[in-house]
Amino acid sequence: LWSDNEAIEDGKDFFLGNIQDYYRTWLQAGTDDSETAFLSCNLRQIREFPDNAYACNNVAVFYASKDDFPKALEYFLQAAERNPEDCIVIINIGLVYLKLDDKAKAKEQFETAVRIGNEQEREYARKILDTL
Repeated sequence: LWSDNEAIEDGKDFFLGNIQDYYRTWLQAGTDDSETAFLSCNLRQIREFPDNAYACNNVAVFYASKDDFPKALEYFLQAAERNPEDCIVIINIGLVYLKLDDKAKAKEQFETAVRIGNEQEREYARKILDTL
């Protein structure tokens, strides 16, 4: 990527981080067209940038919003493979396991979040663990 006739340092990361705003807008619009665009672009991003977790997480959130928890889990697990230290993904996996009524696997995810998360993430995971 370029700006003012100069290459942007880490252009790929800049692009992948900033496109998230567009994806969020499409998802929040909630129309058939915006959801189709959201899903299509994120699936393409997974193909074009296979090491990046953002699009996998986005697709998982989409399926979770449609109550398709097995499909959401599939994409959250892909995101975790790409970035095993992403605590938000780990927490989301735990939440999906709860929706799938697999408390043992959910507990594992929340325990991982307590180990690797920031203070806010650890507190959130602990609250959920207290209910299990």
